[in-house]
Amino acid sequence: MRIDLKQTEIATIFCESGLVKKIVQMKSKGLSTSLKNLVLFDEVDAELTKQATEQGLTLHSYDQVLKEGEKADAAEHPFRETQPEDVYIFSYT
Repeated sequence: MRIDLKQTEIATIFCESGLVKKIVQMKSKGLSTSLKNLVLFDEVDAELTKQATEQGLTLHSYDQVLKEGEKADAAEHPFRETQPEDVYIFSYT
């Protein structure tokens, strides 16, 4: 994961709580400097949340992200229908 974070300079990761401890440890060692947000599919305990916050990470629940998306102004963020020539791929192995 360390190489992936360094090469992609990713700012947000969607993950399960089981990865949070590893990510916090990496941040504390300066190994994922671009990472700012974790979107979690499940809950983490208060201590791990505190550690993540101390490393500059903001934790969001997946449900929270969905609710914020529902509140977004469609005029400000219009939905664009996909076109046959559009290509959306994210693959990292």
